[in-house]
Amino acid sequence: MDPADKIARAIREYKMFAPGEDVLVGFSGGADSVCCLHYLHEHAGELGVAVRAVHVHHGIRGAEADADAAFARAFCETRGIPFAVRCADVPGEAAAAGESTEACARRLRYAIFESEGADKTVTAHTASDAVETLLINLSRGAGLRGLCSIPPVRGRIVRPLIDLTREETERYCAENGLAYVTDSTNASELYARNRIRLQAIPALRAAYPAFEKNALRCIGILREDAAYLDSLSDGLFERAYNAKTAALAAQPLAGAPAPLLRRVIGRFLSEAGGAEFEEKHLRLLGSHLFDDAPFSVTLPGGKRAVAAQGVCRFAPAQAEQPAPSPVRRKKGESGAVAFGPFVLELRYLPAGDPALAGVPAGSLVDADKTGETVFIRGRQAGDTVTLIHRGCSKSLKKLYNERGYAAGLRASLPVLADEGGVIFAAACGAHAARLPDADTKNVLMIRFFDPERLLSNTDPADCQLQ
Repeated sequence: MDPADKIARAIREYKMFAPGEDVLVGFSGGADSVCCLHYLHEHAGELGVAVRAVHVHHGIRGAEADADAAFARAFCETRGIPFAVRCADVPGEAAAAGESTEACARRLRYAIFESEGADKTVTAHTASDAVETLLINLSRGAGLRGLCSIPPVRGRIVRPLIDLTREETERYCAENGLAYVTDSTNASELYARNRIRLQAIPALRAAYPAFEKNALRCIGILREDAAYLDSLSDGLFERAYNAKTAALAAQPLAGAPAPLLRRVIGRFLSEAGGAEFEEKHLRLLGSHLFDDAPFSVTLPGGKRAVAAQGVCRFAPAQAEQPAPSPVRRKKGESGAVAFGPFVLELRYLPAGDPALAGVPAGSLVDADKTGETVFIRGRQAGDTVTLIHRGCSKSLKKLYNERGYAAGLRASLPVLADEGGVIFAAACGAHAARLPDADTKNVLMIRFFDPERLLSNTDPADCQLQ
């Protein structure tokens, strides 16, 4: 099928536009966005919409990014398309927030789109992007929602190219004599998505020549299944959710099958809190929703959902509190230490002691690799740790942000340190350089307690809650 016909079919099938709408196109100047903007501009009359474009300058690629912005402006001015450039300091924002460059760029880009106030925002995601996202989400252990990949429509965001491959968008550009720019970072294997695109997909295509076609068919089937399950969960959600109080009641959900329960919780997180979430957050809330004891889960971005007394709500945002006063301990001094709402237990044992059997590796330290005095304190600027399964050093600020720990808790998370730096970070694990080895004679076993169950997303690969 001709690329233009595929675009027209997607717009009809997914009911992307209504007459009279103000349509904003995110326009990078690459082949995909050139194809998308050109098509919508050419067919704006028959669609009954007004089309404009915005180019986001992320402040990353210097002169190359400036040239891309100039290309985008010239493309639009030549065709009389209303156009604007919006600038974002992605490197600065990413450093301040402890985010990856990719995650920060995406967050700021969508925030800019939202601020433009259009009826619909168009992004030029393609079928090729959907296949890459499927593989990425599969690698992360996503549930059905993640395996459905990029949705054709999400609220006011629509994707007319969702049925076109990247090759088809380039063919559209060639057939219509359209120039486009190429982002040099697309060839960099520093980014996970690029490694999927440049390594994994060619390997899968070599083994299964129809891989992408088959993957797209799989996504289509999963979307149908997800839509059916969503429809089954609608009645449950209406019975359990109180829009006036923005609360989700547990009692109407008792006995609901797990797939429907997760959908109800996911809809609650989206509608009541506007929060992003992952499959693990749905499972955690679902497994504790009916508990007598209060339970909370911190979501990406720091929002916190709390289940207590048969009701799930969003907790008010917490400002970061000052860290408790540091506690000093001499090497060899065992015992439990309260630190804010948490407890850290230090226990010195000879290597080979039976009590060490089955203890997570991230909870053990070679006692001879620490100073004579250790301190239990809050995170300090510049604190970094290399975790066992990561193989690279990362700041505690970034780790806490990655895991979505509420701002009000971060200063209270205990850090065991000496004059050489971090030995162990609660809810993260021991520094790889301090781990026991074949020559270890004495072991420091560290147990982290969360008596009030304030945290729910500690990575067991680093350090399990005991």
